[in-house]
Amino acid sequence: MWPMPPHSSTHIITTFYPHLMACCWFEQTNNKQPFRLKAFQTKKIENLELEQLIVFNPSLIGRFIKQFLNINKIKNPFTHFCLNGPSIIEQFVPVETATPTPDQFHLKKNKNCIWDYTFLYPTYNGQFIFYASGIKREKLFQYQLLAMKNKLNLISITTATMALLNLYHYSKGKHFRHSQLGIELEQNNQKIEHVIPTSIIDDIVYIDPSINVNIKTDASSLLCALGLFITRNKNYG
Repeated sequence: MWPMPPHSSTHIITTFYPHLMACCWFEQTNNKQPFRLKAFQTKKIENLELEQLIVFNPSLIGRFIKQFLNINKIKNPFTHFCLNGPSIIEQFVPVETATPTPDQFHLKKNKNCIWDYTFLYPTYNGQFIFYASGIKREKLFQYQLLAMKNKLNLISITTATMALLNLYHYSKGKHFRHSQLGIELEQNNQKIEHVIPTSIIDDIVYIDPSINVNIKTDASSLLCALGLFITRNKNYG
């Protein structure tokens, strides 16, 4: 979502849902499965600590992340936050040009938001569909403050959709086409999470046998975290 520093060997991704948190530790390999899941942990949020992604209990949330780092003996990693919930404003916006300026998205009614956008696909009638996401400044600051209080080297905050779009791009490699992305999105009601099969985890991720992970129930967190991990270095082709 925002510019990131060069590659580092240790990246921790925390995904936030209104009622769940998950921490992932991936590393890149040179094997047939190019990514290795080294650690994974989830925590249910049952007492409104993250109601609508608002950080009501930063101490508990920070303690969970620090516990994950301590258990796995991880020191000073790059940290990424991935947000998925009703506090994020997400829109698929048609515009008349492939290189629009921010004011062409007609998002001024949400003046207190910080916005980001990315091109998705062209339409048959000459328009261009973009994905736009926004978050209120005070909510973004909550997550920045959470990282500061827990001495986390936070380098990116983005949405689950943005992470999954990058995972889709990576999965297609040199065969990626914006037009094909458009076809698949329109076939799946613009839900990128319905476009990416969970089988991609088996195809490109080696999971250490000691890790307690259930692909059926944890797929959403794993896919988002993997997409965000890949985002740090966009050399897909």
